[in-house]
Amino acid sequence: MAILERYTLSKSKEFQNLAKNPGIVPLAPIINPVTVILSSWMFKSIYEVSDVVSAFLFCPDDNSYLLTPSDDGTNELTIQSIKARTDGWWFTARRLVKEKFNHEFDDKESLLKVYRFWNPVNPMFLNHAVFQVPLSQDKKKNIRPSSKIKGKLRWLSESEIIRLTNEGSMRSPEILDFVSAISGKDVRPRINKQDSWPVVINYRPLEMLTEVLENHFTVTTEAKGSSSLTPQEQLVQAAGFKKNVQTIILQLFLFSCYPFMYMSKKIFTDMMVKIGWPQEQTSDLFRAADVFGQNALSFRDFLIFMAAVEPSTLHSGPPAEVRCLYMFRFLDANNDGNLEYSELRTLVLLLRSSKDMPVDQATLIKETDIMARTIGLDPGTKLSLNGFVKAVGELKIRGTSTILRSAKNLLAYIKEKTDTKPLLVTEYSKSPPPAAPGGEPDTKSSAPPKEVVPLSAKLQFSRLLSVDSFHSKSLPNELLTGLHYFCTPVAAGDAAKKGARSKDAFTWGQIDPVAFGKVLLQICAKATEICRRESRLLEIQSPVFVLGDLHGNLPDLMCFEKVLWSLGPNLTPSTFLFLGDYVDRGPHGVEVVAYLLAYKVQNPTKLKLLRGNHEIRDIQEMFTFQKECMTKFGNVMGKEVWERVNDVFDSLPVAATIDGRLFCCHGGIPPPWLCPVVSVINSVPCPLNNPCQQSDLAWNLMWNDPI
Repeated sequence: MAILERYTLSKSKEFQNLAKNPGIVPLAPIINPVTVILSSWMFKSIYEVSDVVSAFLFCPDDNSYLLTPSDDGTNELTIQSIKARTDGWWFTARRLVKEKFNHEFDDKESLLKVYRFWNPVNPMFLNHAVFQVPLSQDKKKNIRPSSKIKGKLRWLSESEIIRLTNEGSMRSPEILDFVSAISGKDVRPRINKQDSWPVVINYRPLEMLTEVLENHFTVTTEAKGSSSLTPQEQLVQAAGFKKNVQTIILQLFLFSCYPFMYMSKKIFTDMMVKIGWPQEQTSDLFRAADVFGQNALSFRDFLIFMAAVEPSTLHSGPPAEVRCLYMFRFLDANNDGNLEYSELRTLVLLLRSSKDMPVDQATLIKETDIMARTIGLDPGTKLSLNGFVKAVGELKIRGTSTILRSAKNLLAYIKEKTDTKPLLVTEYSKSPPPAAPGGEPDTKSSAPPKEVVPLSAKLQFSRLLSVDSFHSKSLPNELLTGLHYFCTPVAAGDAAKKGARSKDAFTWGQIDPVAFGKVLLQICAKATEICRRESRLLEIQSPVFVLGDLHGNLPDLMCFEKVLWSLGPNLTPSTFLFLGDYVDRGPHGVEVVAYLLAYKVQNPTKLKLLRGNHEIRDIQEMFTFQKECMTKFGNVMGKEVWERVNDVFDSLPVAATIDGRLFCCHGGIPPPWLCPVVSVINSVPCPLNNPCQQSDLAWNLMWNDPI
């Protein structure tokens, strides 16, 4: 007590009275009781989560502190805790110490710390009250633990607690805060916070009260423009973790970790195994997620990492950079900030495994040597984080979009593991329902919920396009599936097994092209809307692949796919810019256009299409595209397909810049009297049905080929 008297907050009458006053009402449920992915060591269901009281016994005579293994079977060291009773925190703590250690309070006990947690559903806070219980040497020797913890008591010095925390043997690094508050000095290492990493709560371990508010938990992305978001916030946005989704994840996080606000390595490991990660990779995953080296994860640490490993998170731009940071930490087995040859070989193993390629020892050594030479690593040198990110960005390391991905979508798995009944999310207008005699909230209270809706109805958040990209029933994917069938030969033997007929490559076989045409018409309508919203002069940031005339050459386009975007543009860390002339001359103009427009609709920001001089009706009538449409779909549908495809062509941009330095168009640079500055291109009208008459500038951009 002599030490704590130096801190005025510890003498606060409000807090001491709060600890002793009776009548604390158990909190309302967070969500209905369900069987979920995580489990609590204290509560049988999320429904029961309420205030918790803990007791921290210590002996000031020899500066030792008492810890015991956690009750959840992880054997992590922690302090003894119990659910708060209705007669107040102080009496709950007294009961806890009596039952666990057969020790009576003697007025030397006092409230040490209070953690107030924002409750994501109920306006009342969750509270964790920690009492300090000093024992003399004699009383330390005479405590008699209950049978459940008998023989498991650990009296540890301050240095031993620090060492065990660093080894990941403690339930939470917050125990160091308790030691700090008792000793009067901050023994917990401070985090070297990066301004762009919004994870850290402003802890003051020597003060009694720590409040963990909503803004300490959730990551706000909806209210900000994309330019003002940090890379981590953009990653959360790319994963589709809007605020209401974060709330669901937070409920599960609290249910697993509460009354502490950190997730331990063992809890994290259990969770990752349950969502499909191999047990042998969990230590590497935890090292990757534990960016601040606390051997525990705050909710934001956990949230951002789970966003990074979501199967549908787009791997490009700032989100890809954050994913690369996690990849690097995952590979850095000795955690020295550099990748050695053996760690680089692990990367090669992951990349090849993701593509079902051979991973025998000889192949791994050979491919690792090739990667090292490509990156420019000399023998004996190591690859730094900056070097790794640069190599990925320059495509010297390919295929990173496919690795460090969970086998299952987190929210889908949570939904899979919940009850079949819809979860209920309750918002209270003033106060939660009072507790019934049995401790359960009284749902018949005179203070009814303001709103009770099924969770499935409440979580109608708009899906990111990257999620829809992997939905087999989406229109673009239906079209792309058909096109890949069109390109693939079917041998007679394989066809016989499926009761079908054989077919050559680049033929439809038994499929009716009319069905394909109907889907193409829908894609054209969507693509027209997308292209009309784009500027006539596109401003693109590198990395970018720039591709020229295709002229109905589908085999070449499939070759580009195999080499440049084998996993699809969505999982390739580059933009793709096509310079026009998609049709005429070649036999597969319809299929080339269908392929490009499907990916354009699927992800408008990844695929950029410029207009060439064959994206004009008069030219197509002179060449082959109009006739091709009539031949493949008949006169009626053929005419409709041709017109709707040209509606898209009439809406295409006519030029682009890359990084503000490279100018791209189909034809050439127009004369200065037509285009004195590049921004004039944005004045080109849209739609542009007749470029020759509507815009001399557009006509020159499409036709003014350099001599």
